[in-house]
Amino acid sequence: MAHANSAKRSALNTQDPNNIRIVYRAQLDEGMKKCLCIEGIMNPCSGLLCKADEVFENSYVQIHENRVEVNMPSPFQCCLCIESLGQINDYVQVYYFDKRIGQEVDRAGFCSPICCPIGVNPMCGGYVPPAMYFPYPCCPTCFDICGQGAVLHGKLPCIFCCHQFAQIPFLADANAFVDAYKQARDAYAGAAPTQQTMA
Repeated sequence: MAHANSAKRSALNTQDPNNIRIVYRAQLDEGMKKCLCIEGIMNPCSGLLCKADEVFENSYVQIHENRVEVNMPSPFQCCLCIESLGQINDYVQVYYFDKRIGQEVDRAGFCSPICCPIGVNPMCGGYVPPAMYFPYPCCPTCFDICGQGAVLHGKLPCIFCCHQFAQIPFLADANAFVDAYKQARDAYAGAAPTQQTMA
């Protein structure tokens, strides 16, 4: 039996019960490949020197009608350079507009939009696990060497608070992403599908 677009949580419902509309596909920056190569040098077992292009080609950032979807394939796999053993594994994260983390979006910059001086950026790109309470890195995109970034976060009660956020790295144009996100979020808020049943 088909789903009737009647989830109790309205964010899970879509305008068309049989389709999820993609409203924006972000272009990823070629600098992502540099970042992957740096990681490959730092961790030879990752195989990223062999598979940087493939990881890049399998990555995406999309804004859908009710959420953001990001795929940053799993970078650390043993034997990735051996074709018969290595495989790129997708790592898809979803951030719905109705969650606190989706309330605001800003371009990532030096100590911006969240200033947390104890934050440490583990790698170029500033990627951290999604939706975690984690110190925000002071320089999340390494001054855009590996592409620009955006940050999803709740409304900031205090500019120095470390709180839940999601870093979306490697964007070719973070400003375009931020604009598209705000438009989609506002459209969702104004036209969120109500619970309905199919006749």
